Amino acid sequence: MPWRLQRFTQIVLCGASDAAPGEIGMCGIAGVVVRSGVLVERERLAKMTNHLTHRGPDGIGLWISDNGSVGLGHRRLSIIDLSALGAQPMVSQSGRYVITYNGEIYNFRELREVLEGAGYRFVGHSDTEVVLAAVELWGVRRSLPRLRGMFAFAIWDEQEQRLWLARDRIGIKPLYFAETPVGVVFASELRAIHAFGDTAQEISAHGLSAYLRYGYIPGPLTIFRGVTKLRPGACVSVSGGMVRETADYWNIDEVARRGAEEPVASGEAASVADLDLHLRQSVREHMVSDVPIGAFLSGGIDSSTVAALMQAETQNFMWETTTLNRLFRNCRTYMMSRLPMSHRFLPILWPVWHASR
Repeated sequence: MPWRLQRFTQIVLCGASDAAPGEIGMCGIAGVVVRSGVLVERERLAKMTNHLTHRGPDGIGLWISDNGSVGLGHRRLSIIDLSALGAQPMVSQSGRYVITYNGEIYNFRELREVLEGAGYRFVGHSDTEVVLAAVELWGVRRSLPRLRGMFAFAIWDEQEQRLWLARDRIGIKPLYFAETPVGVVFASELRAIHAFGDTAQEISAHGLSAYLRYGYIPGPLTIFRGVTKLRPGACVSVSGGMVRETADYWNIDEVARRGAEEPVASGEAASVADLDLHLRQSVREHMVSDVPIGAFLSGGIDSSTVAALMQAETQNFMWETTTLNRLFRNCRTYMMSRLPMSHRFLPILWPVWHASR
């Protein structure tokens, strides 16, 4: 999918070894819901959030409830609505909900039209405000199936004194949480959770075993005991400093089952046309941005398809593509002879590139 040119140089210079794959240079979220008798300390919340500076270099936001029971932090990478109206944590117009959010909602314009038809009046044009408005109208549970994108967010419900954590269907955006003696702590990365100071950094035998077997750690496991990775397509409710419920709003096994029960009945030509329609729609939605965008081009089927569809969407604009390794140079040269795009080559040594994944 398209990437944002604005931060790429910073990504390369800062290094990628500590970030999750695909998560370099994106917003970071953190926060805590404390138990009764405990108050959120602003200094500890700021420390957590600042451990995510590499994800969001454009600004920091902190919010603590009036009763001190919950604190939300956000490190911002500005993509849509670069103004202060897009800053987070963001409070809903009614004051009931507060959100800290990492990701992009690709159908936010469609949702915005529906919400405006229902009487909602927006003050900015960020997708964050759309998520808040959707939650105001439909609630968290009914809003999640309507969101199409990659996201991880925390939404505080002031009326019910409840925090909701949610993650996108495939788990593109990371979100971790831990129950500690003072309450529930959450963040985009493990380092921010440990920065809060009440989690024991003990290696999980199950997490380590999974890593040695699979080469990665599947959720809900993590490398640390007591820290959970929120599974894709799931949400968690937290109140009183304790996790109350974890539920799926989308399940890939159920989707696969329905697909097997209702196979595509159209012929090859119709299926190809349908695939083309969905690919174009997906690329078009990924291109919504208030900063310059481009594409990584290896010359393979995936990246070449994305680059070609980007160019087809805006034929009078010269997109920029980037190739990261000499291994892809021949394929990239072949594609560049057929796509009218500017291009740059960034030589990255293979051991370094491999270690950063």
